[in-house]
Parts: sequence; C-alpha cells; structure tokens
Amino acid sequence: MKRFIAFIVTGGLLFLIASGASAQEGPPKATVHGVTDTYFGQKIVDPYRWMEDNKSPEMTAWMKAQADYARTYLDHLPLRTQLLKRFEELSETGVRVSGVQRARSPALRARWL
Repeated sequence: MKRFIAFIVTGGLLFLIASGASAQEGPPKATVHGVTDTYFGQKIVDPYRWMEDNKSPEMTAWMKAQADYARTYLDHLPLRTQLLKRFEELSETGVRVSGVQRARSPALRARWL
C-alpha cells in the first residue's frame, strides 16, 4: 500500500511539473477544419474530424510534432532520472493475491467447476 501511495504521489508530482511547463510553451496547435453535418434537423460542427484519418499527411505531421514536443520536454525534466529509477523499482514489486475465499455453497461450487 505504501508503494502504491508513493507511486501516486510521484505521478502527481510529474503531472504538476508537466502542467507548469505547458503554460510556458504550448504544444503544437491542431488546425481547425469546420465540417458541419445535420442529424435530425440539428446542425453539428466537428472542427477536428480530420483527426479521424490516422494516415493523412496532416495528422501524421501533427502527431510527430506532438511527440517531438513531449520528448523534448520530458528529456529536460530535472528529476527525470530519479523518477524513472523509482518507477522501475515500483514496477518490480511482484504480484500478491490475498483475501481468496473458497465457495461453501454447492450451487456456487458447481458454477465454478
């Protein structure tokens, strides 16, 4: 339980650091292409429909720009090495199962057999 709490606290710290940097320099902006559809007489505008096509050159370029921005930012975090080391320590804790109970009812036992 203590490791889980430490993991959550560390993740929260990483989030706060990341959110502080996004205020300084923003990630690449997504372009807006207004597409309007009419459903049951109601007009619906979808400005980001172009993002549904994963293979379009525009979407590929935008995703690459996002990935480059994120990589540049994450590589410059002051505590990045320590955080990665701690994440590795926490992820190698193993699996523990507790609280397993055997069904006493014949009806329940038959369902599991």
